[in-house]
Amino acid sequence: MNLKDIVEARLRSIPADGLYNVKEDCCCRLDIDFMKCDEPCMECVPAVCDTNMTADDVDEWGDQNKESFTMKPIPEEIAP
Repeated sequence: MNLKDIVEARLRSIPADGLYNVKEDCCCRLDIDFMKCDEPCMECVPAVCDTNMTADDVDEWGDQNKESFTMKPIPEEIAP
């Protein structure tokens, strides 16, 4: 089991839709582009989607169309 598998299992147990990094203003969703950077950091926190997004909302580089996809962090008391 690698780091990506461990993080994914934890997020699914919360449940969360993915990760959000406030400092970098980037996010990734479990079912679309999870950990595409391969470098999660301490600023990456569990998050939920504000809107529905499909694979069609991701460009050829794996980047999200920001107009159709936003994430918000899950409060710490729910996802410590």
